[in-house]
Amino acid sequence: MLSEIIQAISGNLKFCLRNNETFFVDGCHISGNTIKFIDAVDGIEYEKVLDEIDLITFADFTIPNRSDLDNIKSFMEANIDDHIKNNNIFEELLHKCNEYKKIFNEQSINRIKEAVLDCNTSELDKLNILECRQVISLENCSQNEASLITTLYINLIDRKLNKALRELDQYITDMNDVEFEQEANIIRKDLIDNVNDFKRSINNIDFKDLFDNWPTLLNPSPFNIHV
Repeated sequence: MLSEIIQAISGNLKFCLRNNETFFVDGCHISGNTIKFIDAVDGIEYEKVLDEIDLITFADFTIPNRSDLDNIKSFMEANIDDHIKNNNIFEELLHKCNEYKKIFNEQSINRIKEAVLDCNTSELDKLNILECRQVISLENCSQNEASLITTLYINLIDRKLNKALRELDQYITDMNDVEFEQEANIIRKDLIDNVNDFKRSINNIDFKDLFDNWPTLLNPSPFNIHV
């Protein structure tokens, strides 16, 4: 019946398919129990067996039942508002996928589609802040991946520190005041010491708690963590 449903809604309703991968379908052709389609995110043509795949839509009254299939035109006309909503949500999700695709490497596309479809992009946003170009599961990563993330985390801290020091130097120049410069140099030392202390202690932080920790004098954390 899935093949009949897809044939009935194709061209009117936008939808995704999912098995061990996630697909944003852009036009399809069904032959028997096999579907051939283009994925709208990666532009690749796929051929899948419908017995092994799930159909995903984004609003009510988007999947016709057996009786609806007998008069699909009436089904479409009666539920037009839901179908417009469905297609708009699909386009919004597709846009998000394409934005993340600009950030991460080609090997990460399926993880991007999976995260966007599940409305669970917090890890993608964290990785983007770290300037990581590979999508890595922060909850289930290898030792090498954890090491990479920790290194990128330290690099980010260094960038934030350098930015803070540059701003401090600019304040000193603008103020042109000896007393202010003395106070600013104390702040400079405190910032550097605080970051160095944090970096020395980072190996004692459980990886799962890494994003909950940040040098206190560099607050606010770019991950919106209150520490």
